Amino acid sequence: YPLKKYISDVPSLTLEPKERRAVTIEINVPEDAAPGGHFGLVQFKGVPAGDGNQSSQVNVAASVGTLILLSVSGEIEEQMVVDRLAVSQDGNTGSFFENGPFTLITELDNTGNVHLEPTGSVTITNLFGQEVAGAAFNKNKGNVLPGKIRRFENAFEEKDRWVGRYTATAQLQYGSDNTVLKEQVAFWVIPYKIIGIILLMLAAIIFFGRRALTAYKRNILRQYQQQQQNSDRSADSDDENRRSDQHPPGE
Repeated sequence: YPLKKYISDVPSLTLEPKERRAVTIEINVPEDAAPGGHFGLVQFKGVPAGDGNQSSQVNVAASVGTLILLSVSGEIEEQMVVDRLAVSQDGNTGSFFENGPFTLITELDNTGNVHLEPTGSVTITNLFGQEVAGAAFNKNKGNVLPGKIRRFENAFEEKDRWVGRYTATAQLQYGSDNTVLKEQVAFWVIPYKIIGIILLMLAAIIFFGRRALTAYKRNILRQYQQQQQNSDRSADSDDENRRSDQHPPGE
């Protein structure tokens, strides 16, 4: 619920260079205010000091603000669901990647009536259930406003360590009772270029190996045939000599 109508007028003030000052903001919550979370933004805009003769000049003014989150007692509903859990690379979500790094995107939907600050952790496990990476969730302690969906990101910067199937798990807690949320998403990392090179090398080894084996077999067969021919010639020569011995010249 917006908080603007409950905030009194914010006073203007003048600050000297490097001066710091505390400002009290009065919030008047009526008795019939709806229970749950109310939020608003108090913003101060810097106006350069100067006289009226400088109005024609171009001035750059900065502004600062702070978010106010207020809970009104009553029937409080603390409810949150995981709207989406996905793995992203270069802004594109998917289930198959060639390598890292990755970003795990968690989108939480606050379906209750009070702002909630989720905490917990995200982990990545391999095919055997071993944890290979992890990180704390919501390090900046951001809140999810009622009726809103907020996106959280956890980056995993490693590039070349990933091969195979992985499971990303978001294990979260929220609310006064530390209600648990758990969501998982699976993804694959297949370095297809490296695998393609390996397959080409294996194919080349098989191709040339078969050619070498065929040439070796042919050489063995040729040698065997040559030996057979030599053996046959030797046998023919022996037969001829025996016939000559049996029929000497002049008979």
